[in-house]
Amino acid sequence: DIDEREIHASFCHFGSLDVDWPHKSQSRAPFPPKGYAFLLFHEEYSVQALISMCKQEGGKYYYFVSSPTLKDKQVQIRPWSLQDADFVMDGSQPLDPRKTIFVGGVPRPLRSVELAVIMNKYYSGVCYAGIDVDPELKYSALIPLL
Repeated sequence: DIDEREIHASFCHFGSLDVDWPHKSQSRAPFPPKGYAFLLFHEEYSVQALISMCKQEGGKYYYFVSSPTLKDKQVQIRPWSLQDADFVMDGSQPLDPRKTIFVGGVPRPLRSVELAVIMNKYYSGVCYAGIDVDPELKYSALIPLL
């Protein structure tokens, strides 16, 4: 629907940014796969400015994007804060590496606090939940640790 140049043009008025998606350098395709891309703003205030212009519905954020072939397409914005990567549920319990588990198949926008609550509901005794962050993208790498 929309290529990298058009994505950049749709969001650059919020501030300096880079547009990326998984395996972008290997694919060399101008369009993001599976209908999503990462907007990597250089400054936090740019993210806040974007969120302030979004329509909020059911706890989700939506922004309208246009391109030469589309007019006002609603796209979901999923902000990720680095502080969402770690959550201490019970600081009085020491972390025991022998009781650490890795969880796969976790949806990308899940925050560590949500993961801790879900896992504690089913298995109790969760003291910490962390989600690895891609060092380059600064976004969830989908490798949760409990």
